[in-house]
This record gives sequence, C-alpha cells and structure tokens, in this order.
Amino acid sequence: DSSLVSNADQESEAVIRAIFRAETPEFAILGEEEGLESSSSGQKKGRWIFDPLDGTTNYIHGYPFFCSSLALEIDGQVTVG
Repeated sequence: DSSLVSNADQESEAVIRAIFRAETPEFAILGEEEGLESSSSGQKKGRWIFDPLDGTTNYIHGYPFFCSSLALEIDGQVTVG
C-alpha cells in the first residue's frame, strides 16, 4: 500500500479510541488517523495523544520493529508518555 496507512493503523486506532471513550469520557482524544475528538462533556480536563501504529513502513514490510506511541496531556502539559 503506497499510502503507508494500513488497515492495522485504522483498526488499532478504532480499538484504542473505544477504550479511551469508555474509561475516560471526560478526556479529548487526538489520534494520527482520525484527528481530534472532543470529550463527551466538552470540558478540557485532559487529552490522550497517540499514534496507533508507529512504524507503519516496518509493519507493512514485515519488519518486527513498530509500536504504539501514547501520551496524556493535562492542562496543556504532557504528564505521561
């Protein structure tokens, strides 16, 4: 796939977003594939930031060096990464 966005990128982002929505609905979600999604309450309590498949090129070519990158931002400061 020359676009370097695999089904695995999109499917893993959907799963991660569903978990975040269920566990922390008060947080916004910013993912590489689907962009920004506001919190269910519209508040700015926190924001998850993630790349569901960091290393897509390696993944597509079968190289076992890829991961998911994740950070949590609270009040404009990244507190976990």
